[in-house]
Amino acid sequence: MKKPRNLIGGQLQKVRHAKGISQMDLAAVGQIKGWDISRYIIAKIESGSRCVADYELVLLSELLEVQATDLLPHPKVWSANRKHFMRQPQ
Repeated sequence: MKKPRNLIGGQLQKVRHAKGISQMDLAAVGQIKGWDISRYIIAKIESGSRCVADYELVLLSELLEVQATDLLPHPKVWSANRKHFMRQPQ
């Protein structure tokens, strides 16, 4: 299993599903608002295989009409997975 490259992928997918929004629709709204994003990029974020810049977190929260913190993992999930984001001692 590869290390995840972002913290928000799982939550982004959960929030998007809860709102009944497809990846394609989310990308389309982003495009309309002037953000060059595609369904492919959203899929990569949700799978954890793409890094997410801080401004992208804010833009995604605006597109989904949620707080940016709503896209962060639950503290228990973070605690269980934080080792994947830590640098390994040599």
